[in-house]
Amino acid sequence: MTGYKFVIYNDKYTATLTGQSVYIRDRETGDEITRFKGLRYAYRAVFNPIKNMLVVKSTEPWLYFYSLETMSLIRRIKCKKAYQVQDSGFCVSTDGKYIINIEGIVRKVTGVPRFATCLVVYSCETFEETERFFDVGQYWFRVIECHKEGYLLAGTDLLDNTSDPYFFDGKDITKTYVKDFNLDDINPYDAIYYQDKENHGE
Repeated sequence: MTGYKFVIYNDKYTATLTGQSVYIRDRETGDEITRFKGLRYAYRAVFNPIKNMLVVKSTEPWLYFYSLETMSLIRRIKCKKAYQVQDSGFCVSTDGKYIINIEGIVRKVTGVPRFATCLVVYSCETFEETERFFDVGQYWFRVIECHKEGYLLAGTDLLDNTSDPYFFDGKDITKTYVKDFNLDDINPYDAIYYQDKENHGE
């Protein structure tokens, strides 16, 4: 495996994404258990610890749901009316029932057409879209992570061109204050995330 890699792990497994494949290894021994092939531009993944599931994001745009019990693909779904933003994040809800994905849209507000993002919620049981937020095109979100009673987002308000941390409670969004805040410090994968910085193909 050469070039850019994305590595994420939990207490049992390490998943390495190379764009076209996902390598699943035993976290303790490092032995390869299986590999998932046939992907394109897949460089983001999250573990669902409640359902023992790995969800992979491709920019095509697809979401792939893999069972870590059977080590097989459960379902892949194509994101509707959207394009995937390669650097945008996604996360699992605290109860493990949903994936909250940042997706790209064409801005609908008046003025010059611009790309923006919205939040789309998918069920980890039915694999259907259940809700969609902020699709009027006001925000450009980069990352999202579970935070207390909701989700912490980093992004830009395209109406006033300001970059701030936001708190999303599942319905409404508000700006929030975080001491010594740095946009790059918001991590959509929290403690289970590890970015391999030695293989960027540079």
